[in-house]
Order: sequence, then structure tokens, then C-alpha cells
Amino acid sequence: MKTYSDQCGSCEHLNINDRVGFKYKCTERGGYHTSEERSCYKYEYCDSRDYYSFWKRENSIWYIVTAICEILNLSDMYECVNHLHNFRYNVLDKDPIYSDMLKEYDIVGPVLADNLRKDPNAKQICKNLIKVYLLPVLDLINNNEYDNAVDKYLEMVNLLKSMYNYIEADKEHINQTYDVKVLKKVLV
Repeated sequence: MKTYSDQCGSCEHLNINDRVGFKYKCTERGGYHTSEERSCYKYEYCDSRDYYSFWKRENSIWYIVTAICEILNLSDMYECVNHLHNFRYNVLDKDPIYSDMLKEYDIVGPVLADNLRKDPNAKQICKNLIKVYLLPVLDLINNNEYDNAVDKYLEMVNLLKSMYNYIEADKEHINQTYDVKVLKKVLV
């Protein structure tokens, strides 16, 4: 298991409950630091923190992706999730057009993730979600096609909503509710 050896993430002084974005409060030196920053002279190793549990905590806002990683035991997917986390923090959270969508996802995401975990076909579903949705989303983000990346991710969310009967609404209503292009037209 990978650890944050000699990095702030494994230091006793990093308060993981006091967070601003990706940075956590250092109770010894003050200021906020990322978990992967090189430790300072005040470093005290905290053996209760392993990399995966810290990564899982940092990336809980990607409920469905985190569930997929858990179901398929993909602890090596942390880079993918970090990439998505950076996308949310640096793009989505900073653009008011995505605000309502993110608020709803923070409600819907955990419910869908729990349903996915309980599904007897979860492993096969997760493999398909990675192939059909997550890999294309990452490609779109890498190509700076942010609206298309959001649309593709929301296709997956809407599919899971439909699979788990989350919302009783017609497909047109769901697509209009979450389609970024429609949101932009409304707000412009």
C-alpha cells in the first residue's frame, strides 16, 4: 500500500478536517498544504493514514467514480479520480453555470453510488461505465472540451438514475434539467 512517506499527508499535524479545496490546515506551522507536499522539519509520522483511505476521503465528491473504484478494487485509479477532482475544483466549482448541477449531484451521487454498490451485477456495470463514460470523459477534459465532458458524465448519471428508478420523469425533462448547453442558453 502506498503511503505519504515524508509528505504532509502522513504527518500528525495535518488536520484533514480543516480543508480549503485540496489543502489541509497544518496545526504546527499554520497555513494550508496539500497531502503530497514534502514534509517540513516539524514532521511527525502518523501511521493511521494510508494513501488509499486519504485519497478516498479527498475524492468523496466523485461518489459514483469512488464507488466504481471500490467495487472493482481499483486503488490504482487514484490518478484518474484526482484528475476529475481537479476538474471539479478548478473548472466546475469556479463557474456559476454548474452550481445547481453540482448541488443536485451532491444529493443524487451518494444515493446512486450506494445503489451501485448493492447491485448484484455491479462489477460488470462498473466495467461498462468506465469504458463507455469515464474514459471518454477524461479524454474530453484533456482536450479542454469541458461542456462535452460534463454532458457525457451526466449521461452516465441519468443512466444510473433510470436504472435505479431514482427520478420519475421523462427523459426529455432530465436532459433539459442537466444539459449544460441548455443551462448556458438560459443564463445568457
